[in-house]
Formats: sequence, structure tokens, C-alpha cells
Amino acid sequence: METNVPTSAAHGHGHASPEDRLPSFLHDLNNLLGIVLGNAELLQDGRDSEEKSRKRLTAIHTAAAKARDLAAALQGQLDGSR
Repeated sequence: METNVPTSAAHGHGHASPEDRLPSFLHDLNNLLGIVLGNAELLQDGRDSEEKSRKRLTAIHTAAAKARDLAAALQGQLDGSR
């Protein structure tokens, strides 16, 4: 149950344009969505204890919040480059 995914696209990479950072953004977003989907699938199985289910829900929430922040950071960079 991984929740600590580095989000390299949200951090500056020198003077690279937001468009140049897009592949890194998409990679990070894909990793975060993998956490959300993987934990959701495991929850659907219904085999986890209540404590384990709570941990999976926390992982889903954390990954979704990171994805939201990542998207907002990219949007801010795109808005600033216009």
C-alpha cells in the first residue's frame, strides 16, 4: 500500500517549460492513479480487516489529494507561461 510517491513534475526542473515537464507530470499522475485504483480494487474484494480497509481508504485519499495538487501545480505553471 504505497502512498509516498514522489511528484517530480510539481517541482521546478530548471528553466524547462511546462510543456517539457508534461511527460513527468503524466508519469507521476499515473503512479498516483495506480495507488487509487489498486487500493479500491482490494477494498472491493472485502477481505480486509476494518483497520486494513481504513488504511487503504487513507492511501486512496492521500494519493487523490497529491494528484489534485499536482494538477493544480501544472495548471499554475501553464497559466504563468502564457
